[in-house]
Amino acid sequence: MQMELQPDDQPVAYKITRVDPDAVVIDQTPQKQALLLTRQAYNPVPIATIGDLSTSLLDTWITEIEPELIVIGTGTTHQLLDPTLAEHCYQQQIGFECMSTPSACRTHSILMAEHRHFAMLLLPLLS
Repeated sequence: MQMELQPDDQPVAYKITRVDPDAVVIDQTPQKQALLLTRQAYNPVPIATIGDLSTSLLDTWITEIEPELIVIGTGTTHQLLDPTLAEHCYQQQIGFECMSTPSACRTHSILMAEHRHFAMLLLPLLS
């Protein structure tokens, strides 16, 4: 069986170029604050810790972004989240993943390449 591969020539709105010890670098610009990323854009968000996450905040993202997946980057290390957050997403048939911010940045590249519709929160690396 033969399979032809097609180049992905769809432009991306931005790219995570690297992860430094204290910042996520997007298009060569260091970002040290919490960020909410989608396929189309990234924006700072006023979230300081994982304790600031709530189901009402997730509902806002679900309504505004309509993601198929929500990814939470918890800072330098993986931290456990309140299980009601994942349960809330699963009840609405939305995937939910939690990992360290560097791991989330690697996942971001895959989601962008696969043209997935997602919402990703990256907490600062010093958290």
